[in-house]
Amino acid sequence: MVHINTLPKEIISQMFKAYITSCLPIDNSYAPPPHPSQPYEWTKLMLVCRQWANILGGDNSSWFWNTIVITSDPDATDTILERSQKAQLSVTGTLADARQLVTQYHIQRFQHVSGRIRSLDIATSRAVLRLWNDSTDMANLEVLKVTQVKGGHLRTEDEGRLLARFEAPKLRKLELRGFSWKAIEPVLKGDLEEVILKGNTLIPTAAFLRALHRMPKLRVLSIQCDMQSIRRERVANVSLPNLQSVSGLIGNPVDVEYLAFVRAPSLHYLAITMSSEDDDDLQQILLHIRQVLTSVADNCNLRNARIYAPSPKGIDVVLTEGDAPIFRAQRGIDLSLCVEKQARAMAMLSPILNHTLRKVEKLVIPDAQGYSGEKKDVAREWSALCRQMPHVRVLHLQGHGVNALRNGLDYHQGGKTYGLIFPKLESVLLDGVRFRPPGKGNKWGFWHGLKRSLMRQDMAGQINNLTVYNGFEFYQKDFDALTSLNLAVEWDMIERKK
Repeated sequence: MVHINTLPKEIISQMFKAYITSCLPIDNSYAPPPHPSQPYEWTKLMLVCRQWANILGGDNSSWFWNTIVITSDPDATDTILERSQKAQLSVTGTLADARQLVTQYHIQRFQHVSGRIRSLDIATSRAVLRLWNDSTDMANLEVLKVTQVKGGHLRTEDEGRLLARFEAPKLRKLELRGFSWKAIEPVLKGDLEEVILKGNTLIPTAAFLRALHRMPKLRVLSIQCDMQSIRRERVANVSLPNLQSVSGLIGNPVDVEYLAFVRAPSLHYLAITMSSEDDDDLQQILLHIRQVLTSVADNCNLRNARIYAPSPKGIDVVLTEGDAPIFRAQRGIDLSLCVEKQARAMAMLSPILNHTLRKVEKLVIPDAQGYSGEKKDVAREWSALCRQMPHVRVLHLQGHGVNALRNGLDYHQGGKTYGLIFPKLESVLLDGVRFRPPGKGNKWGFWHGLKRSLMRQDMAGQINNLTVYNGFEFYQKDFDALTSLNLAVEWDMIERKK
């Protein structure tokens, strides 16, 4: 085994960087100041040996000391500032009480080195913000994240200047939580590339569209605030040629009304979470986002779909280019919708998603408790939605997900005519599926619908693989029935009848 001290200093430095990063707080929002030793636990590495002390405290060690985590000990901040030399700084933590001497001291020290601050991520109060001088030099500030917490009040006329002290020519990322629109609006301008707004804030849609027009370089937009309707105001479409990602938390259709006026030709990610269970709201929301849905579909090769009902009052639609999780790839569509009646909601989704679903080649319907497949109108609408994906080659059904296709792999066209839901289907994977519903003598279920559709359609030459994993009530006679249709069947076990 190689001793760590025989490794090159560059490799040891990278190991230290990874460890130091793990010691830093992930999110300081609403958090009290940590114990003085907690974020600086890594400094004990300097006590191990002289070599490690030289790596962490030598002439080229400024990187290790470029992050200030605000604690109740100002000496820790002074040490970081001294050892960081002239390196750019990241500051994170909580400064809530303007009456505390330690808070006042930190503000003074940060203003003294404000030209070196590259990232500022703080939870703070209005009273503390007033301690910052309006003339503070923030020339190198690129990332600003501010969460407003309780502590002090401002006169109404001061609201518009609340965040002005952080205006910076290099500011690219802005994340604000808990501020009023009057405080937010003045800083929405310039070369901002990423804007995230959260909290109980009421944003006028018309004014917000004008603010978007002032940010032509915007790439990422995330809104988790209440919006105010346009009403009778005249608004124009806003062109955002660089916008790539939009996400939001929606309570009602007004919260996404602005998206109907946004033209984003480069958009490749849309994530919407809806909290209202009103189907009329759902219809309006889908109409508002239809334009951006089309933009994402045009810019991405959405070959993979994951559609399921986590509850009888919910429908989730996730479309991606590959198998990587959408939150990593940041390319695709993620809709998490609350619904009142599942059948009606599915009927609304089908025409809106028609263009978006055309490229899907792999469909996964996961296990969940929200499928209402026993209801004919729900089963019919699930079938109609699936027919919007004529290029599906791989179908993966998990657990209760089979209830979405309870009637099998075809649909009734009228009279004695049936059509294939997936005309290009090649492979079917059934994972954790119950082939028969519980209850004695109940023959109607997924297996009955699947077998009947396979017998009606000559799919032996089309489906080259049918795989059964962890099947419940899958018997030898079921396997024989499938193989008699000339299907290639793989399975991991067959249950014996008692």
